[in-house]
Amino acid sequence: MIEKDYYRLPELKELFGFTEYDYLYLCENYNIPIRFYIYHQYFLLTEPDNKSRKLNVRGVINYKGLIEINSIDRKALLKHSKIQISQCCLINKKGIKSFENSSDILIDNCLDERYIKKDLRLEELKLFLYSALVIGEENRDLIQQENTPLVAKITFDFNDVVITKEDIEWCKLALEIGLTNDQSREHIIHTQIKQLIQLYPALGGAALYRKVHENFNNDDDSTDPYSLYLEVNTDEIVWGKTDKYEKNLSKRTFLNLVSKFKKEIQ
Repeated sequence: MIEKDYYRLPELKELFGFTEYDYLYLCENYNIPIRFYIYHQYFLLTEPDNKSRKLNVRGVINYKGLIEINSIDRKALLKHSKIQISQCCLINKKGIKSFENSSDILIDNCLDERYIKKDLRLEELKLFLYSALVIGEENRDLIQQENTPLVAKITFDFNDVVITKEDIEWCKLALEIGLTNDQSREHIIHTQIKQLIQLYPALGGAALYRKVHENFNNDDDSTDPYSLYLEVNTDEIVWGKTDKYEKNLSKRTFLNLVSKFKKEIQ
């Protein structure tokens, strides 16, 4: 049987030894990302401008692949088991099936003053996750009219969730399934660092480490989505599972990994 990039909830018990209810428990108690699969949907790509605090609109894409919902929608899904989203993060550049300029009419008439049109070419798109607004085909550059509203939304319920192979490895560790697999443990901290790079693409390695350190001291788990950190100081991160295993990641290794992973996803 092939190894998939992602799995659906009914597959978990037979293939990996835990159920969708175990996964729901982990989502409720940890800050792990929640993802869905999209089959051909138009999005408006946006990217924050850290200097002006505006949102640069990079273009319109047709996308097929995994998306990640934001923290507000995540809380709503766990509370109500169903959500309608108007924005999300796109995970894989290879999922872009078409790319074109955004509509001036759409930006002027349907978006607020935070959004600025700064189109890019497809080859100039680099770091993912990209933030994206859900739009309809009628909102494309050549079709958008002044009286065409931006009202597209996508509905999901919890049964639509997909879980990546990386997240499955973390779930197994969190549920104490296969704790003897050292290779899987090492892979989890790499997965977390990649997630942080995607969440904070403008930060270099040193700034990202500083943010992790500050957040740990302030009990802010936004830079620890998989709840791995046991201790973070100025020189190293101690991570793992209390009373089960502990590993050390030096600041220098962290910086080297950030540099390596940034090159891989550009």
